[in-house]
Amino acid sequence: MRFAVLTAEKIGELTSGQSRFALNLSKGLREAGHKVSLLCADLTNEMEISLKSQGISTFSLHQDTTGPVYRVQMMTRFPRVGRELATLALESPPADWYVILSDNAVSSGPHLSGRNTVYISNGDYSLMFLNPRFYIGGGRAVKRLLSHDMGGLILRNARDASTYTLRLGNSEFTRNFMAYLYSVPFHDYIYPPVDIDVFKPICDESREGYVMAIARNANEPGIKLLDMIAKHVPLVVVGGARVNGAKNLGSVSDDELSQLFAKASVTISSVVAEFFGYAVAESLACGTPVIAYDCCGPSELIKNSLNGWVVKSPSEMIDVVRSATSKRLTPEVSKSARDTAKLFSVQASAKRLVTIVQACEEGRHDRTASRLP
Repeated sequence: MRFAVLTAEKIGELTSGQSRFALNLSKGLREAGHKVSLLCADLTNEMEISLKSQGISTFSLHQDTTGPVYRVQMMTRFPRVGRELATLALESPPADWYVILSDNAVSSGPHLSGRNTVYISNGDYSLMFLNPRFYIGGGRAVKRLLSHDMGGLILRNARDASTYTLRLGNSEFTRNFMAYLYSVPFHDYIYPPVDIDVFKPICDESREGYVMAIARNANEPGIKLLDMIAKHVPLVVVGGARVNGAKNLGSVSDDELSQLFAKASVTISSVVAEFFGYAVAESLACGTPVIAYDCCGPSELIKNSLNGWVVKSPSEMIDVVRSATSKRLTPEVSKSARDTAKLFSVQASAKRLVTIVQACEEGRHDRTASRLP
């Protein structure tokens, strides 16, 4: 089978969740023996060489995804990237299935009319306008102005999403949420794949007793909670945010991130509205349990007291963090965390997508047949 994977992200260097999804899914499909092409907004020369050595064709729009014009355009009803990605796909070797992984490229669908298309949603891009912290910092006036068209943006995305052959969520929560938001059925879900050969455990004796957290920027929800947690336990933070009292490491490579997860006693996810939670999944792959809120995507991945703990309030999270770090991590918890991650490995997620599209080709739409155990 031939797959074309489309993302409006840059592939290479430090990757976002959606670019990581596209990269890992492409690798998994290729490992399974399928022909794969990866179409993206931009990619580094090193990544292009690496992917081609693995038999994955690459095509790029060569757009600066970090520039202000690109980012502002993503917040309007008239982004060019979806149409441009679709045009790039039509100019590339044909595929049996076109898989769109960026929510800001859902507009690719209508331009690929008549072909088999899959939209895998990570949540509507315009929902950022509902986050009060989004308006902190520079560009507040522009952000508020653009937010006035949020309704129009959702309506356009819903219309475009309705043109796809299959609509999937990146979790069961996302599947249900997006079906409600767009008023169109979402057929199933696929967890974003984690490279469990990169994110893997080390011996328990190497654990250093700190708590791990990801905080991408200063506007991220949950920063104040991290400030409070840092008063009680040693906290290591990766990402663009600075947390008071924590060891702030900034951006790190995947290999460094894996080591940090594997040496931690526990990882915390202080964000309530995670549609999936890559940090949660990658920590589990390293055999490190996770403490997260009992809602949205992470609540599907965490089995309370088996591979982590789910909480219902900030105060409960602080209490559970202090309790979890006061005792030695048991091998059973570490093994359970790792076993959970195997359900959304690169190979497992690719196999799940193939199962779903094959069922569609055969005229079957039974979600329960492909549900994770």
